[in-house]
Amino acid sequence: RACAFLADRSVVIADGHHRYQTALRYRDEQRAAGAGPDAPSEATLAFFANADAEGSLLLPIHRAVVAVAAPSAADWCERLPDWQCREVRIGAGRDIDDVLAAELAPHAGHPAFAADDGSGTLRVFSQARALGEDLVVDVLEREVLRAVFGLGEAEIAGGAVEFFKHADRAAAAVRAGACSVALYLNPVDHEDVFRVAQGGGVMPQKSTFFFPKVPTGVVFRTHDAAPA
Repeated sequence: RACAFLADRSVVIADGHHRYQTALRYRDEQRAAGAGPDAPSEATLAFFANADAEGSLLLPIHRAVVAVAAPSAADWCERLPDWQCREVRIGAGRDIDDVLAAELAPHAGHPAFAADDGSGTLRVFSQARALGEDLVVDVLEREVLRAVFGLGEAEIAGGAVEFFKHADRAAAAVRAGACSVALYLNPVDHEDVFRVAQGGGVMPQKSTFFFPKVPTGVVFRTHDAAPA
């Protein structure tokens, strides 16, 4: 029944694409070695979830710059001339998630992010235009990480940027001096994830965090030949 239901539908790999690619390569190697259609290598374990189900959340993964110093207020204005900036004081003890819900979330659907350099001032940048076909993570990588900080794909992959699933941990890293600036994002809409995947596109690394995750546990699957 499950196979029949999914036969004419698309599914999107939300997590585990490296494991899936590895499984495909292993399958092809085993086929080349003579494995038949019923070999264990012809299947792999997967967990399917309904993205539209109540309780399914698509959360953002925030960025924090490690290798480049925080821009000054003048630098921000000079390097992002087409962006509006609102400064918000965040006093000690104020929950960063509450601040983002009040200041950043209203800009959902538009290019927007918040920059936190640990000074006690949160800078919320936004544009009035709708995102349209753009993804906020693409905009951030192109117009902020690259244009403001001078970081390309190689530098990002090489550790110049840290990724945080929780805003409070990114904020703590900045205040501890481990990172210079935290860049907080609104979540990507799951419809956008499907649109990009179905169009053959690739999202930037660490674009989304799906919740809840598969329940904790350990599953072993041997690839030994079945006993005679």
